[in-house]
Amino acid sequence: MPNSSESAQPSFIEMVVPNKIFEITRFESAHIEHNCSITALIDPVTIGYIYDLDRIVSVLTDPDIIKYQDKLLQEAVKGISDKTVDIDHIQIGLKLTEQDYDVLMDKKTGLTNVKTKNRMARLHVTRKGLGAVNRGFKKSDRRPFFSHKYRMFMDADLYRYIDVLIADPRHPRNQRKLAYNCLIECIPTRLTPQHISLMLFHIKSALKPGRYDQLVEYGLLLRIDTGYIMHGVSQLFAFTMRNDTNVKKGSCIPDDGRAVETTYIGHRDYKHVIAYDKVLKENKLFIEKVFGWQRIDFERIADQIEGLEQWFPNQAASLRIESRELLAKEPLLLREMNDSSSLLQDVVFVRPEALLDIESEKLKDLLKNKSLYKVRSLRKRLAAAHKYMSNKYLIKFDAEQVHAAFTPIVNQLKQKILHPSNRLPEPFPINYSAQVIAARQLVKPLIEKLRSKHDSPNKIVRSAKSAIYVEGCPGSGKTKLIIKRVKHLLNSGVDAANICVLAFTREASNEFKTRLSEKGLLRPEMFVGTFSSWCNQELLNRPHGKVLNQEKCVEAIKQLLPKKGKLVRKFDNEDLARTIFSILSYAANFDQPKYDTCIDKIAPQLEDLKKEVIGVISEFAEWKKEGEIVDFNDLLVKSRNRLTEKKKADKTANRFEHIILDEVQDTNSV
Repeated sequence: MPNSSESAQPSFIEMVVPNKIFEITRFESAHIEHNCSITALIDPVTIGYIYDLDRIVSVLTDPDIIKYQDKLLQEAVKGISDKTVDIDHIQIGLKLTEQDYDVLMDKKTGLTNVKTKNRMARLHVTRKGLGAVNRGFKKSDRRPFFSHKYRMFMDADLYRYIDVLIADPRHPRNQRKLAYNCLIECIPTRLTPQHISLMLFHIKSALKPGRYDQLVEYGLLLRIDTGYIMHGVSQLFAFTMRNDTNVKKGSCIPDDGRAVETTYIGHRDYKHVIAYDKVLKENKLFIEKVFGWQRIDFERIADQIEGLEQWFPNQAASLRIESRELLAKEPLLLREMNDSSSLLQDVVFVRPEALLDIESEKLKDLLKNKSLYKVRSLRKRLAAAHKYMSNKYLIKFDAEQVHAAFTPIVNQLKQKILHPSNRLPEPFPINYSAQVIAARQLVKPLIEKLRSKHDSPNKIVRSAKSAIYVEGCPGSGKTKLIIKRVKHLLNSGVDAANICVLAFTREASNEFKTRLSEKGLLRPEMFVGTFSSWCNQELLNRPHGKVLNQEKCVEAIKQLLPKKGKLVRKFDNEDLARTIFSILSYAANFDQPKYDTCIDKIAPQLEDLKKEVIGVISEFAEWKKEGEIVDFNDLLVKSRNRLTEKKKADKTANRFEHIILDEVQDTNSV
């Protein structure tokens, strides 16, 4: 957007908060020219790495840039201290009584009531929706079933908050032995210790001081993430692993053939390490805050943003390493939280200088997949080339230094939790939410201009194009538009037998039938139904055939699980059955699925138990065959196979003139 010198209005790029955080001139060790070469590998339109792997490899093998990155990485690893590390996420659990619950829920004196004028002017407590917090809840869970969620934030900055989730002790699902029924969590890197202290003091004042002290005395530490940003170091040069040989799992994002942005080392549901491009992540987050609210993709107006080409070159490449200690199954007492450890002490990097020993094609392959297996294989190759000289190809953290770095900040946070203060903190120099709102206002004219170019509903309804794709947010009238489209087709002389309206659920298809009937548009020869019924009737000649839904499939798989063995000892039956169903759903995309490969992709946690899992899959297939039962995945596979027959394909292709498919974004390749 043009920047008017008269009004001194900042450009959109100047409003992006991460620009101020990662401004390259803030870091003395950053080499501006080399940094520009690295950040030029980021596409500012998609906010991700460019697709040109050859170009990325040319930077990763540039001797001067390699030397620069090697030096920065070594300095960062050796320079870790309590001045550079942080706590990125914390969850604590408290065990409330029914009386505690009633006190917090009281509208006049409870959690939503902020005391004193000074605090009222800055601290806000709002009720939030629970979202997916109870998703997948089972009676056997040791976690509580939450009924309320509150968010505390200061100075109208919703970016910096503490969430409080409370489970009603009287709720039938909480009538069991629970270690905690109140969860308090926050991202401390977004707050100062004083902010955390004041917000916890608010909880203390609602409960009454003595009671809060009793609760935290036996409170639990459920999660603590510790992290370290290496400013100047690019994630592209980071090939990360752990010394712990018991760690065998890992995954990467994205996995679509581009260079990896994020690597998980360890299983995500347990303790693990994550290495990612911090600059990419923070810029994506800001853009999502600005444009997600507008329901418009940034890519659609990026070409109108002035200064976009300087967006990332002005920021120092920054690698973020985090240790995620998920302790819910074996929590620590809060008063013992300084006994928690950081997995960073176990982290090992391949030295950037060692990349010169790797062929370009191998390096491209590694860029697309930085999984633990791949990086450990790289380590073996380098070890063979540099016998007994691991310092030539590896860089490691010093365990004692890591412990010394994190101990003071963990102790500081512990003191703020156990002994919160009512002292008001200084406001943040940057109000993140205010910056988001200001950025929205700057791009608002561009968005309105883009929206004015959209086709009108009337134009869509009357379009003569052979393929029409319609986007619209919930409640925008897509269903109404489909009904109008059918009316237009009938009024235009299209035979009702040539119109097909498909939905994915029975509820949605019944909604279409009802609305068409109310408008006098429903015809017996018109096909209005689910995708499943269409496959049965039009492709498989089984018009009255039943299809087993997902829940019944999961229940059947659960019954077929072995009664004994490592598989059922290690995993919950319900979770295991759902995971196996997910593997089968993924396998349906392939003509001849290799289940071991599908397991690697969908459920790497089952890698060591592939034989047993494939055995359950075989039994499930046999069970369906004996009962002449078909599930949705079978339906897809059988339908696709029928369409390999030329006569059937030709007949199907010419069966309808107009096919309307609701929720088309839910389709996959099959």
